Amino acid sequence: MEEKQLSQAEAQQRVEQIHAFQQEVMTLEQEGIVAIAPEQRDAVQSYHHSLLDKFSSIYDIDTNLRAKQLTLGMKIASLLGALAMAISLFFLFYQFWGYLSTAIQVAILITAPVSLFLLSLHLAQKEKSAYFSKIAALVSLSCFVLNLGMLGQIFNISPSPNAFLVWAAFAFFIGLCLQRSVIVIFCYCQHQ
Repeated sequence: MEEKQLSQAEAQQRVEQIHAFQQEVMTLEQEGIVAIAPEQRDAVQSYHHSLLDKFSSIYDIDTNLRAKQLTLGMKIASLLGALAMAISLFFLFYQFWGYLSTAIQVAILITAPVSLFLLSLHLAQKEKSAYFSKIAALVSLSCFVLNLGMLGQIFNISPSPNAFLVWAAFAFFIGLCLQRSVIVIFCYCQHQ
């Protein structure tokens, strides 16, 4: 029998189906509704175990509760790491900003978000979990937001209420390129 190629979300859904099936069979056996022969139970458990091993080697999925908790912790840590990097970058810019010429300031402001965006694309292709690509993408977004303000100050441009729309468009672009919902959610929040 030929298996179709699953996406990561479909594989995670299949893992949750397996766990729900195992719990339901255990409940049915405890209540005396059904009795499964030991050899059948062993065959099903062996099949599920091999399927879970296969999914965990191919996809970055959570095969048990501990893995789900670890994934949630890593998502929170990567978000906090991205915020910390963005804040430190912000203060680094303001620390040394006056010592740089206008041409260097503009070059830094243009290349920082673009290079971080390209880094996030590269990291997204290299790693399965995408924690580092999310960090680079969020720092790229914060650089972009900072850079619009800084370019406005350098060239004495008055702030525009449409800046939120531009930030949201960039966030949406990054989110679509990386298929990351956190960034798309930021875009949606900026637009509201």
